[in-house]
Amino acid sequence: MIRGYKTYKKGLINKNGEQSKIGQVYSIKNITCEKSNFCFCPRLEDVLAYHNGLEEEIDVALVEGTGQIEQFFDEYYDANTILATEFRILKVLTRE
Repeated sequence: MIRGYKTYKKGLINKNGEQSKIGQVYSIKNITCEKSNFCFCPRLEDVLAYHNGLEEEIDVALVEGTGQIEQFFDEYYDANTILATEFRILKVLTRE
């Protein structure tokens, strides 16, 4: 198990336009970041590389990844990233 942070459009909407829910477990068979939305960051400051919280309304969530886990450095976004075959949203953080 590993915890990290993930950004969503306001309302916990992922990049595919699907709404996520707090507490629900999401799973995939193979680790992939491109289409699955199973990527998150170990450090809070890294999530802002994926969504600009100053220019758009976003939700930042604390998530927990389980199953097969892989960590890598995303050179395009200059951010550490975690991929997991299962993850769950624990809570949405406030701006404070």
